[in-house]
Amino acid sequence: EPLPRRKLGGATDEAAKPYLDKIVYVRKENGGKSSALNLAIEKATGDYIWYLDDDDIALPKKLELQMRYLQRHPEVDILFTGGLRFKDADSRRIIFVRRTPDVNKDNLLVRFLEDCIVVGQSALVKKVCYEKAGSFRTDLVRSQDHEMWIRMARAFKIGFLDFPTVL
Repeated sequence: EPLPRRKLGGATDEAAKPYLDKIVYVRKENGGKSSALNLAIEKATGDYIWYLDDDDIALPKKLELQMRYLQRHPEVDILFTGGLRFKDADSRRIIFVRRTPDVNKDNLLVRFLEDCIVVGQSALVKKVCYEKAGSFRTDLVRSQDHEMWIRMARAFKIGFLDFPTVL
């Protein structure tokens, strides 16, 4: 059975209305993904940042599992997890589990190139990391998250929870 497609724009405004007493909803003119992420990070008031693209799904207890890990490992600044991938955009069939390999700042670029890491979908990041690393590059149309992770890997401690938390 196909996954439902969500409409963007005005439909997003309507979908957010029931939650406005619990969330901060910011609408801006389309300036690309990087400018939207930069604004969201600037407006965020919490200690951690997690963003989820519109074609990804968080599994139940994702944040709970990550927060438990971070409580046990306070030295970790960025926590990635494993993930599951659909066969295609219109299928509920899962074709493989993306496992998290042994990654450190010396082999992070190689692991990204090998497509071994579920990047932005799974990462829970201390907000201070974004403040220190600087903004997402707005001149990049694609791979802006990879470029950010490479910058962050040079300066921050990365942890891995080898358990799928996103589709």
